[in-house]
Amino acid sequence: GCSSCGCFRQSRLFTVRGAGGQYQWDNFHRAVSGGKPEGCATPEEVVAGLRVIRAMAASLKSRRPEPVTP
Repeated sequence: GCSSCGCFRQSRLFTVRGAGGQYQWDNFHRAVSGGKPEGCATPEEVVAGLRVIRAMAASLKSRRPEPVTP
């Protein structure tokens, strides 16, 4: 556990087949150079994803389907 608060960390190791060593160096270079990486999500897409996650969390608590609200 953590020495300051007594909490525990849980980590998992995932193996992705067929993608080993294929880091997107061109996208990394664009990102650190101030450019926008290819295939980058728009702010609207990020917000839409967060809305879905919020609805999923509400559904988990209520144990019923919850709408995705704007």
